[in-house]
Amino acid sequence: LRGLHAHDPYHRDVRGDVACLTETDRGERPEGGSLWSSRPVPALGGAARLVAGAGMICALKSSGAVACVAPRPGGGVAVFEVALADVQDLAARIAFCATRKDDTAVCWGVPAPAEDGSLPERIEPVEVAGSKGLTAISVDEIACASDDAGTLYCWGVSELAGGGRVASLGSLGVA
Repeated sequence: LRGLHAHDPYHRDVRGDVACLTETDRGERPEGGSLWSSRPVPALGGAARLVAGAGMICALKSSGAVACVAPRPGGGVAVFEVALADVQDLAARIAFCATRKDDTAVCWGVPAPAEDGSLPERIEPVEVAGSKGLTAISVDEIACASDDAGTLYCWGVSELAGGGRVASLGSLGVA
């Protein structure tokens, strides 16, 4: 999948599989106009929802598992399994954050390449310290989630952008 980007259009094809359209898939029709051919993205199969951000596309699967794809440096696509099996909501912009079925939150960014240029196959999300009872989540320059009482909790995610790693993310309650 050369040329895969988070801004490429993703869709479900006629079989219900996730596919994408990239600039490399565009051709010209003999009678004029563009002709696009879609490419299946098997790693995103079973997606209940697709979320784009932080240079990746992640699929929240109906099982609660998450898988992500991103362009591989030098071409091709990298597939990442996210070490989660219990996600209830997923959001992204400069990083990805999820609320889990136990109502806690975790976040992650695009993994940084190792010195040899290789990428990990698995993403280990970072726990949001003190997160309890969170249901809805949103991500922009910061991440915020609310609990059932309507209290909004927010935390910074910029340290996860560009492959950064932190031990935990703290949250601040905002009434």
